[in-house]
Amino acid sequence: MQFTERDVRSQDGSHALSRVLSVCCRAMTDGIRKKEKHAPGAGLPFCEGWFLRRIACPLLMRTCSVEKATERIRRIGGEMVADAKSLSREALVTKVRIRRPFGLEHSSTNWSVAMVLEHLVFVGSVFGKVIERLSNGKVPRMVIDPGQAKPRGELENPIEAFQSWLDGYLEKIAATDLVAHPELCHPHPWVGELDAREWHVFNSAHLGVHRKQLNRVIAGLREQTTGR
Repeated sequence: MQFTERDVRSQDGSHALSRVLSVCCRAMTDGIRKKEKHAPGAGLPFCEGWFLRRIACPLLMRTCSVEKATERIRRIGGEMVADAKSLSREALVTKVRIRRPFGLEHSSTNWSVAMVLEHLVFVGSVFGKVIERLSNGKVPRMVIDPGQAKPRGELENPIEAFQSWLDGYLEKIAATDLVAHPELCHPHPWVGELDAREWHVFNSAHLGVHRKQLNRVIAGLREQTTGR
């Protein structure tokens, strides 16, 4: 959506009025663009998204094995659970505005630790279903929409929910042949077509991004407590 000077120029051709309205229209357009940029599901900044899709993700897929991805998910997941358990209930649900790490949308920079865990449970469950279907020789029908993956505060105990997801996911991965059907892929809107093994590797990278997010949220909580 964009406003132009032509849309609002007065019929009598008043130059002064036209300039005033033009400035107003540009301000409105800039405001709309900023709002759209920060909307859930808006994606990453252009250059960052291009780098992720064209360089970082392809490189990751060539260098990261299933075993390495699995161990990374196990390690990072365990660290996140330990950090979350160290917080009080109040701190767990307190939102903190953070500096955006690479790979994180602008709309996700004001979350609590509980919100991070809830997001990971939801997204991790979706990724798991995609991996399961591809490994069984079936193409998933679901559409991956990052805008629908934002936390809603619906988990009564996000730490237990995340631990349960983590244990279940790792158990299923251990029992799944991720390279059984490399010809079958399913698209992620940010990085393109991925097979079952690549979805698992991407999941490890996704968890890593939110590990950085959680670290910054906890650091923000500590700054609030110490008053620095």
